[in-house]
Amino acid sequence: MLELGVGADLVRGIGWVLWGLLATALLVALIKPKSIKVKALCTLMVLGIFFGPMVPGALRAHEHQQRYAKAKALFDERCKTAGEKIYRTVEDVEGVLLTNLRPSNISDRSQYEADDQYGHNVGGEEYVRYYLIGGSDLKSRYKYVEAVSEKQKMRFTTPLSAEKSYEYWVKGGGTVGIESKAVDSFTSLYAIEWKDVSTKEDRDFWVAGGALRITDRKTGETLGERVGYLLETGFGSTAGQRSPWSWARYYAASCPSLNEHNRIFVEKVLKPIKGE
Repeated sequence: MLELGVGADLVRGIGWVLWGLLATALLVALIKPKSIKVKALCTLMVLGIFFGPMVPGALRAHEHQQRYAKAKALFDERCKTAGEKIYRTVEDVEGVLLTNLRPSNISDRSQYEADDQYGHNVGGEEYVRYYLIGGSDLKSRYKYVEAVSEKQKMRFTTPLSAEKSYEYWVKGGGTVGIESKAVDSFTSLYAIEWKDVSTKEDRDFWVAGGALRITDRKTGETLGERVGYLLETGFGSTAGQRSPWSWARYYAASCPSLNEHNRIFVEKVLKPIKGE
């Protein structure tokens, strides 16, 4: 048996004292009063004094347990439709079109905002950089990314090699520099779109769902899609500077696992060009 030293002995000692006081008080309540009614009243008073402070906490714990059971059942049901589906892969893709950029000011505490908390990890300009860095093999990456930024059609590139951009992104060497220019039309054949698929009922129980869809712009064909869900088991608690959705992404429940994020899935479908 693991012993925790003097502190553990002190805690045990206090526990025995409290139980001793309770036993003594109950004995007095049962012996001293003459009538049965007074005995019963005194006994209830003793029990109320000792256990009354525990009641609110016990009720809150019971309420949380019931809410968690409903939330987990809903989450498990949603997870039946979650997962990755790849219908067709494409080799040597030079660039991709991001049909909607992720916002940079997303809140990790917003219960009902349709911002795809499952799929979100970076926003704004970082979301563009996210698709320009080299893959983990250090030999491939998209040469350009297209998107609408500030109501203009833009093309983004980086002068860095795949190896250097990956090193900067993952190993903390610095920020991956990007260059941009306005274009009259998009040239990428492949589009990436995200959307929030949460319902009002989902968000009532702090369940968030998101979908990522990859399409062939020429044919309209869906090449791959990823659907996932999060369960925020703390139901929005910010105690101890807790950030609800971030906590859910890294410590709570998600399906599929967020060990592999969106760009990794995209590269399974749209394989970047090699040999920079």
